Amino acid sequence: MRHRVMFADLALTFITGFPNFVGVVIIPQRSQLISNASPLHSSLPLLPLLGLSAVSGFLGGAASSRKNNTKYTILLGMGFQTLGLGLLSSLSTDGTSTSIPASLYGYTTILGFGLGMTLSTVTIIAATHAPPTFLGASQGAIAQARALGGSIGVAVATIILNQKINADLGPLIPKAELLKLHAFPTPASTFPPKLQERARVVYADAFNEQMRVLTWITLAGCLMSGLVWERNPPPPGVGRGPPGADKAPSISRSQGIEMIEEEKAKEEHQTRGVEAGDVEKEAW
Repeated sequence: MRHRVMFADLALTFITGFPNFVGVVIIPQRSQLISNASPLHSSLPLLPLLGLSAVSGFLGGAASSRKNNTKYTILLGMGFQTLGLGLLSSLSTDGTSTSIPASLYGYTTILGFGLGMTLSTVTIIAATHAPPTFLGASQGAIAQARALGGSIGVAVATIILNQKINADLGPLIPKAELLKLHAFPTPASTFPPKLQERARVVYADAFNEQMRVLTWITLAGCLMSGLVWERNPPPPGVGRGPPGADKAPSISRSQGIEMIEEEKAKEEHQTRGVEAGDVEKEAW
């Protein structure tokens, strides 16, 4: 892709898809597996994530409503994502605790703020840099890049969990039970009493490892966000295309006169042709 900013925009959308999809899946999963929380209670930590995502998405759009500030908001969004994921990777792995950590709500709030800010900014970048004829295609590419990143992220998170289960629980449980855990991870409370604490530690370690991997991915996104930096970015708008694409080609006064005379000559020639045709019809 020739356009540097659009390439970076798609890459950052792809990277943002990782924590966006993975967070929605594994944050409730952690509460269910470790704390034996119900589906309703396990989804409560997602409320601050989704709420702040909506708020920061509005703020990201408002920041570029009059002046294009996307080069600042994209860096801010990626930075908050990295910070939130880094904090999530530091949650306690104490196997004796069965409650949902209070810090989980604060960390998901930070992550949600970064997600909303980034997603609103990548949409604005695509709208201001894509030519009008490719505006729909650019928005579709943004949506597909986020979905692709999220799908790969969920697959990576599942692999990390299964590897932890194989390494730490594999020698302690029958093979048939191990295969069931790969397909359907069960809460630690369903294990024999002697293994429940060990299962909580394994699940907590796996969650922290998943968050660490996402932290490194978003950190690469922070570095890549420098590619959207422009000294004179296009003003806010839809379908303006690259700088200069919305400007009509300049012509001199003499060239304009010549173009008008050529048009008049063409019209006169067509008129004479029509009159000559009428004369021939009358002669017949």
